Amino acid sequence: MIGKVFLSHSSADKPLVEAVYKIVGERFAEYDAATFEGGLPNWEVIVRAFERCQIFALFATSKAIGSRWVQNEIREARQRIKDDRLKRILVFTTDGGGISDIPENLREFAAFLTLTKPSTIAQAIQRHLLELSAIDRQDEDDFVGRDAELAQIKGLVLDPDKEITGISVSGLALLGRRALINQVMRNLYPSLSRPNRVVDFHIFQSCADIAIDLYGSVNELISPETISDLRQKFKSDDAESCGRNLYSILETLAAQKQYVIFSDRGGIINHSGSLTNIASAVVKSSNKSGALRVFFVTTRKPVARARSAFPNIAFFDLNPMNAEAARQYIVQKSRTRHISLTANQIGQIVELGRGHVQNYDFILEKCKLYPPAIALGNLDDIYEVSRDRSRKLLDSIELSENGKFFVSVLNHYFNVPAEFIPALFDKFEDAAEVCNELLDKHVIVEEHGIYSISAPLVEAAGRDRRFDLGSERTGAIAIKFATLLAEYKDDGVIPVNIIDAASIASIEAGTAGTTATNWSSQFILPSHYIYLARHAYNKRQYEKAIDYSNSAISYQASLTNAAYIYACRTLGLSAARLGDDATVKSAVAKLNAVDDVYSKAAGAFVRGFNFRLLGDFPAAEAEFHRARETLRDDVSLLRELALLSLLTRDYEKAIDYADSALIVASDSAYILDILARSLAATLDRHSLEYDFRMLDVLKRLERASDRNNYSFYQLRSAEKDLALSRYPAALQSANDAVRISPDLAATYLMRAKVHLASGKIKEAREDRDAAKARTHTGKNRHRYFDAEILRLEIEIAIKARRWTEATVHHKSLEQFGVSDSDTLGRIIARGINGDRTNLDASVRLWASQYKGY
Repeated sequence: MIGKVFLSHSSADKPLVEAVYKIVGERFAEYDAATFEGGLPNWEVIVRAFERCQIFALFATSKAIGSRWVQNEIREARQRIKDDRLKRILVFTTDGGGISDIPENLREFAAFLTLTKPSTIAQAIQRHLLELSAIDRQDEDDFVGRDAELAQIKGLVLDPDKEITGISVSGLALLGRRALINQVMRNLYPSLSRPNRVVDFHIFQSCADIAIDLYGSVNELISPETISDLRQKFKSDDAESCGRNLYSILETLAAQKQYVIFSDRGGIINHSGSLTNIASAVVKSSNKSGALRVFFVTTRKPVARARSAFPNIAFFDLNPMNAEAARQYIVQKSRTRHISLTANQIGQIVELGRGHVQNYDFILEKCKLYPPAIALGNLDDIYEVSRDRSRKLLDSIELSENGKFFVSVLNHYFNVPAEFIPALFDKFEDAAEVCNELLDKHVIVEEHGIYSISAPLVEAAGRDRRFDLGSERTGAIAIKFATLLAEYKDDGVIPVNIIDAASIASIEAGTAGTTATNWSSQFILPSHYIYLARHAYNKRQYEKAIDYSNSAISYQASLTNAAYIYACRTLGLSAARLGDDATVKSAVAKLNAVDDVYSKAAGAFVRGFNFRLLGDFPAAEAEFHRARETLRDDVSLLRELALLSLLTRDYEKAIDYADSALIVASDSAYILDILARSLAATLDRHSLEYDFRMLDVLKRLERASDRNNYSFYQLRSAEKDLALSRYPAALQSANDAVRISPDLAATYLMRAKVHLASGKIKEAREDRDAAKARTHTGKNRHRYFDAEILRLEIEIAIKARRWTEATVHHKSLEQFGVSDSDTLGRIIARGINGDRTNLDASVRLWASQYKGY
């Protein structure tokens, strides 16, 4: 449950404190004039009020500091924070007076906030109340069953032959990468008293963005002036300079017994598997101190040359738990949660969880809600481990209307700071209840006041139309968030952790540059436009992606080269998707104008991508190889080359490119899909090699993260069953593909093929028409699908014994540069035994194209 806050103040400050109390509410605040019990001695009343509180909020005006009663309350708070009866101390310096009189040993535990408006003070208090409520739900010991891994990484860090200044732990999300680093730090530096912070390191972020996030590790609030100063300090695009300046902030944090873990979002490990320029600069600058200062968690594993290039970094690959470690974890967690399990049940959970900590937490939660025997006997309805089946888990969780609404907001914004949650509801009580509900059911997670959807449910929520806000509600929420940001104007500062969400909301609301929110626009960074451009591109909103990319590009002077290249690349790819050749050429010209080999390689990649969509495969291949001279192991480039080889039926080459890409991006659903299609085309379907490789790829494909609602696993399963003439199973998978991805032509094409093989020509034609309707969303779009639809037309005509129609469709394939002697031969061979109309013309056509007939 949400706790309460003790409002400590002088009588002279009652108007301000009473206004804060009315916003926070009687249920969540202790205020002497309203909630203190009567009929008791004064001090006993105060102590009783303290007992009901988790937070001590001091309104530190000069009059309050001079008050005898306030001084007594400060002493009581100081004692309670030491023995953990009080969780947090907030000091609101509303007039700046008397701060030096606050005891030093109170300052060590306090967060100082210079806020004067009742609304912003209340928001800060509400944020801390929500955050503490989420922390109370977390088990205290997060590090269980990893003793072997801890010993290994400590061995790397304490290597006497090396001076280690950083740790990098790679592995799939939620395997305990950060917990491992935290445990290492606790073992090596017991004096560290403050929790670590996590800073996301996006590929499009500048040093200024990262510096602002680091600033938030020390200060909750930031002013426009400070942001301007940080922007100016990190204005240089020189990676070495940025690295030194960032490292100086890490040194300051270390002096305050804090450390920061950088979480990779493309800004640490690039697509080639090496460290990015800025990450490299931070690492190199840390080598001068000889102290452990740099901490990375990544999903991609750094390639061998990255490991050898940075001998001062302890690189460690964290794998899923083995059976014994998982058993230890389950036993200890079941004890702390008071769940009684038999040995057989523990073994069953070990197997189901597949070494994944989050899976074990979910299963144990179900065993807490239901008798373990019932829970484990009905996991199809209660819990599903795999990503694709997580929809069943989400369906099994009963949510209130407020719960559904909040998940919808998180689904759109990815994460929401605690300050914003009350703004979504009429009362703070409603916000508290919805957070309690979703945290109790493990639907959401909280970290340092930021709320997001729990990882096993992210994909399911993204697909579930129940959690689609719609444009009208999205706009209304964006305006709410932008208005909330503007409320801090009188205080001159805002919480650091709301900058991203509030600024993005301001842009989406279309109010970033208006008079009403002109102050708010000072917090908008170029990276926010790039974030929105990427988000729009992933949602297939290509017109929006172009607008946001152009806005980001207009800030070229404030962007790093990497961020500018990313914005131009997104602009070009979005325009290519829409068939906008003029904008594609403009984006390429911008990339070529940058004096950087990577920028020119990105320009070649955009050109190749555009040629591929136009169906000019030779030109696309030439551009991709030009880009590869610089981007040798770039995952996107290898994926495009693999796809191009697949489309031109060079399956062996497609397999080679896909295998190379999977070395770096082992869980990429797109690349695994290309590999599965290539294997299906090149291997004998009745061989053991086919069974071994295809089953392995399908298994990996099922588990792979797919952020774009594309049904790769279902499509390949349908293709496999179709090849083996298992038509009912193939139809089931094809139906699932259409259900998951109803807007994509490929799903209807696959189902049409299954219907056709089953002799259902009418249904095949209906799916053909559905595929056609989804093929063109812009000029010159999806010529590959045009060719595939023509192939389907040929097969339908053959099945219906319409030989002339089949021949005409085959002739149309020439515009795509496609030659298919086998298909034309089948048309002619079947025509000899059927309708001989125009047969002579067909034979001459075939003979002219394929000598030797």
